[in-house]
Amino acid sequence: MALHFPVGLANGLLSLANPSLAIIFGAGFLAYEISENFDEHDKAYPDIAGWLWGLFFTGALIGIWKCLT
Repeated sequence: MALHFPVGLANGLLSLANPSLAIIFGAGFLAYEISENFDEHDKAYPDIAGWLWGLFFTGALIGIWKCLT
């Protein structure tokens, strides 16, 4: 889970630069994790949770930053 937190951070920061690319990046990450789960049965859900926590954290920071500026 902790290893995928930075991926969520990167996805959130990418949304500032180009929201369309952020959506494509997020969809690609989800597709990769789901296919890995089907192929290896490694329970990819904690990886997805780590990514979502990183995405949430970045979104919260961006929201606070926009409120303060």
